[in-house]
Amino acid sequence: MQEPERELSLAEAERLTGLDPASCQIVLETLQDARFLRRATDGRFVRNDREPSPQI
Repeated sequence: MQEPERELSLAEAERLTGLDPASCQIVLETLQDARFLRRATDGRFVRNDREPSPQI
């Protein structure tokens, strides 16, 4: 069974959480600083324990 995609752009995170852009960015950057999230090469946020998506 394939897991659903867990990469989110800032805009997608804003939409899903209902947070304003500045608050959402602070939350995502805090999670990144805590090493729970990392930034993919395309700027999307992804859980730090996941392998990078293959680039096509």
